[in-house]
Amino acid sequence: MNSVAPVLFLIFNRPETTKRVFEVIREAKPPMLFVAADGPRPERMGEAEQCMEARKIIEQVDWNCDVKTLYRQENLGCKRAIRSAIDWFFTYVEEGIILEDDCLADVSFFSFSTLMLERYRQIERIKIISGTNFFLGKYDNHNDYYFSKFMAIWGWAAWKRSWQEINFSVKELDSSFVTNLNTSFKNDRFKNWLRNMVQSTLEGKIDAWSPYLVHSFILNDGMALSAFRNLISNIGYNGTNMSNVRSDHPFFNMKMKSIKLDDIPPSDQVVVSINPEAESLMMKMVVKYDAPKTFFRILMSRIKKYFY
Repeated sequence: MNSVAPVLFLIFNRPETTKRVFEVIREAKPPMLFVAADGPRPERMGEAEQCMEARKIIEQVDWNCDVKTLYRQENLGCKRAIRSAIDWFFTYVEEGIILEDDCLADVSFFSFSTLMLERYRQIERIKIISGTNFFLGKYDNHNDYYFSKFMAIWGWAAWKRSWQEINFSVKELDSSFVTNLNTSFKNDRFKNWLRNMVQSTLEGKIDAWSPYLVHSFILNDGMALSAFRNLISNIGYNGTNMSNVRSDHPFFNMKMKSIKLDDIPPSDQVVVSINPEAESLMMKMVVKYDAPKTFFRILMSRIKKYFY
């Protein structure tokens, strides 16, 4: 396996979480680090200083690394800032790892993602490598991975080919998406959550980029690859700015457990197919914690807090 895949680090106005995520990136020592930052909002007092403080953390790169930066002077907002950053990233690389400034990774996430990007780059149905699962430790004894039609993007990796499939100009749900959604998932509450999130975004009610990824993923019958062990912990909760989300929500600050590459089965021993047990549990966990309300509110609280 080659060295760690290129990393895109998306930062903004949170120097505290940025530093914690950066320290793990430093431990992984990727040879290429891309850092993109949206600009401060002039009406937010002190935000320019926070943004500058977050950007200064990147100056602490002390390993052999090609660092490229995309620092915006003006605020673009969630959809434009992140979309343009990932577009920029994939003008340089064919595959890579993407981390936001509140997605703390276990250091094994980098080597795992790199191995999976290499192993499955020719299988176009596999769209992303996801570092997050919501099993809350149930599969901690599994040192391998599974495939699902549902993906989480709190720490992920992908190929340029996957990103280029996304149509950011689509304005409404089409019949193919609805058909694939209904045939892919049996859990009605989960389907309603996904459908409402995508539809609200396409109709312009939400200024977000990730529902377009969900739309493309389902439309193109994609599969996500995820480790059974959770490799990402979202550390972005703030009790003041996320007053609509419980501070003790189980999807925040989830425990991580390293995955050992030497114990991962070789590719010829892995069947590329959906794992119905793991996928069903993932959906049940999201629904258990009130996906149509609480989980969706987590997403929207993050967007409103940091990009509006």
